[in-house]
Amino acid sequence: MTSANIFSHMPLNDKKSVLLFDIDFTLLTSDGAGRVVIEKTFLELFGKTNVWRDIDASGKTDLAIFQEISSKELGRELS
Repeated sequence: MTSANIFSHMPLNDKKSVLLFDIDFTLLTSDGAGRVVIEKTFLELFGKTNVWRDIDASGKTDLAIFQEISSKELGRELS
């Protein structure tokens, strides 16, 4: 089956969709690697600890998480 045939049953409309394949599960399960790196970064650069508290990272990019934490911890976004 070609890729054109795979999606032929999907209705066309004005909505845009993205279909992601996470073959190795790195998008879904990283065993907290991102959290560890962000915690280390804020500790080393800004002397801040436990910056991840109260952060819901669901569906957010790394940049969005960094900006949310920097706004909360530093009172400004990183540039």
